[in-house]
Amino acid sequence: MICKINVLTGSLYRLKGKVAIISGGASGFGKSTAKLFVKHGAKVVICDVEDEQGHCVDREVAEEIISYIHCDITNEDEVKNLIDLTISKHGKLDIMFNNAGIFGDTAMSVLETTSENFKKVFETNVYGGFLGAKHAARVMIPRKSGVVCESNVLKGVLPQPLDVANAALFMASDEAKFVSGLNLFLDGGNNVTNPSFSTVLKSFWRKMF
Repeated sequence: MICKINVLTGSLYRLKGKVAIISGGASGFGKSTAKLFVKHGAKVVICDVEDEQGHCVDREVAEEIISYIHCDITNEDEVKNLIDLTISKHGKLDIMFNNAGIFGDTAMSVLETTSENFKKVFETNVYGGFLGAKHAARVMIPRKSGVVCESNVLKGVLPQPLDVANAALFMASDEAKFVSGLNLFLDGGNNVTNPSFSTVLKSFWRKMF
């Protein structure tokens, strides 16, 4: 089944001709971002480990516009293959959106968090992002062109998928070409208004000593 997406025109056609990879693109923030990127003229490769959901996404839109590749972002060989297949299919890579991430256990104390949980979260959220950036840079640097952006964990108000998608769209577009090294906090203002983080830190140190 192929559905129609209303593509914007003129100055709002912000990603025309660009090729993007979105990790964790089978659902949630990644899926919404993929569809928004397509709406703005990009060709998108989504990668995930949720094959059934991933194939559902690429069946919703013409294959030459959105395609799905199975990829465990903590596996360097699979990440390298993801980049190589994208280059083989589209000839270039303009945008790497390291969206994939997990929350892990919600234990508040370091004493309650297992080593297995820490390792899993670290490998997915940190190491996976590193591998995505590394192999994207491998093909972007020779062209002297490309954008690598990463999803942040949201706090505060409940986020909507489009909130993340719109932020990613801005960072990936030419409108942000003079922006470098920016940590764009998508946290509903929690970073400046919510004191709970410092409270958790104080509680942590009290338990440790």
